[in-house]
Amino acid sequence: MKTDSVLRSTKIKKIKSPQKRGQAVFLIVMLFVPIVHWFVFWLYVTGNILNLSKLENQKSLPNQKNFNLAEQIRKTILMLESEWAAKNISFDLVLPDVQYCGDMGILFHVWYNLIGNAIKYSEQNCTVRIELRTVLGKIYVTVEDYGCGIGAEALPHIFEKFYQEDTSHSAEGNGLGLALVKRIVTLCNGEILVKSEPKNGTAFTVILPAQTGNEKS
Repeated sequence: MKTDSVLRSTKIKKIKSPQKRGQAVFLIVMLFVPIVHWFVFWLYVTGNILNLSKLENQKSLPNQKNFNLAEQIRKTILMLESEWAAKNISFDLVLPDVQYCGDMGILFHVWYNLIGNAIKYSEQNCTVRIELRTVLGKIYVTVEDYGCGIGAEALPHIFEKFYQEDTSHSAEGNGLGLALVKRIVTLCNGEILVKSEPKNGTAFTVILPAQTGNEKS
């Protein structure tokens, strides 16, 4: 009888053991996910600070190459898939093939920040519109969302370093993204315009010279 009791006890322990291991793994994951999140966040912050500091001391972008601007924007959208998929955001894309001669690596930060912001400030199940067009020797790229919008008082300051109007999103950004975008567009001899209304969304339009030419490195 005692032997049977011991065996039953042993079986119960063997059955419960995988559950306990699973619970332990779950607790470990729950502890480390926030740590990893903040680690990635600070890598992003540090990267923006270093990029902006470097670009502030530059007067031109030396790595000039011909590339397909529409293709670069599409790849940027794919890189942000985890963010827009989580909010079930769709895209209205008008992206004809347009060749551009510029610093492809640096210009990527422009689309990453603008599209990332459009996703961040959009509600669930919304649409982000991106249009690429050429008019009279200039390239226009518009990134438009239909989210919370920006107040009139904040609009003149959004390209300033560390400026954030919406404190509820302060943990998701560092106030450097748009300052970096502005600096890059300036170095590309372009300009950036913004239109926004509270609760009616925001549209950023990047205007670049429509140039192709000899590659420089």
